[in-house]
Amino acid sequence: MSASRAKIKQRTTTPPDKNNLQLLPKTSPRPIPGLSFEEPTSSEMAMLLKELNERKQDLELAANLGNSLLQENKELLEKNEFLEESLATSNETISQLQRHLKQRSKLFRTIVDLENEYTEEEETEKACCSNSCSARSVDFSRMEKQLSNLEKENTQLRIKVDDLEEQKKTIEKREGNTV
Repeated sequence: MSASRAKIKQRTTTPPDKNNLQLLPKTSPRPIPGLSFEEPTSSEMAMLLKELNERKQDLELAANLGNSLLQENKELLEKNEFLEESLATSNETISQLQRHLKQRSKLFRTIVDLENEYTEEEETEKACCSNSCSARSVDFSRMEKQLSNLEKENTQLRIKVDDLEEQKKTIEKREGNTV
C-alpha cells in the first residue's frame, strides 16, 4: 500500500482528535455548476419565468392536441360502427333479394316447363274442337303474359342485386380505408 493511501485509510478509520486535526483535508464546499446560493438577479428571474411560460404553453398545446386526437378517434370509431351496421344491413338485404331471386327463378322454370308441356299437348291435340282450342289459347295467352311479367320482374331483381353488391363493395372499401 502506498503512503498516501495509508494516510487516507488512517484518516477514515481513526476518529480525529485535537492533535490530529492537521491531517484532515481543509476543503471548502464546491458550488454546483449553474447553482449559486446568491440571490437570483432580475435577468435570471426573467429567464426562469420565460422558460416556465414556454413550458406551460407547450403543456397546454400537448393537452389540446391530445384532446383533438381523442375527439377525432371517437368520431372515427362512430363512423366505423355506422359503416359496419350499414354493411350488415346491406348484406341482409342482398341475402333477402337473392332468396327472392331464387324463388322467382324457380317459378320461372316451372312456368317454362308448363309452357313446354302445354305446347306438346297442343301439338298432339290439334284435332280438338274449336271451343276447347280457344279456351287453351286464352289460357296460353294468359301464361305468356304472366311469363313476360315474371321475366321483367326477374330482370329488375337482378339489377337490384347488382346495385346492392356494388354498394357492399363500396362500403367494404371505405371500411378498409378507415381502418
